[in-house]
Amino acid sequence: MRLGKLTFAELNEWWAERDDTGQREYGNTHLRRYNLVDVIEELMDAGIILERFVDRAERDCNINREVEEKAIEGADRLIFVVSALIESVCDLDRSLPEELVSDELGGDRVWFKSKEGGQ
Repeated sequence: MRLGKLTFAELNEWWAERDDTGQREYGNTHLRRYNLVDVIEELMDAGIILERFVDRAERDCNINREVEEKAIEGADRLIFVVSALIESVCDLDRSLPEELVSDELGGDRVWFKSKEGGQ
């Protein structure tokens, strides 16, 4: 299946299924997590995955230069958007009270907790 062929309804169905699966697996742990850190982590993962996609496009000898350039340009645009979303999440965080940013059930996070004096 190709992402570009999915309808909006199919994407919404996929989103709902991911939400249901997450709810079954994690229950209401979101009520005691610093949710915006979760969002930032996912956005960072998206950026990393896009960088890996660029690496693949640059190394794949089965595609022509024009396709490679389109892939790299598209990924670069998406990385820009991801960076803008990260900045927007940080802006939102600045406006929130402390009670919305506790992270009792955040678990072991890469880098974040060690920097803020946690684990």
